[in-house]
Amino acid sequence: SVLNAANEEAVSQFLVRGLPFTGIPETIAAVMDDHPTSAVGSLDDVLAADVWARARARERMQSRAAIGASA
Repeated sequence: SVLNAANEEAVSQFLVRGLPFTGIPETIAAVMDDHPTSAVGSLDDVLAADVWARARARERMQSRAAIGASA
């Protein structure tokens, strides 16, 4: 769920030219690294992980864009 959500967010930004191609795996890896490992007990756990990962991917890409804009 986390990997898929991060991938969808990164690819979406790539398609509108908001992220370079190499930023896709970088974003996914960062989100995966940031996510705490836990057992999945219910569908609600999966959906919560999806929401969290999408938000974290957007945060990472915004941070990356801000750093790029200031360079």
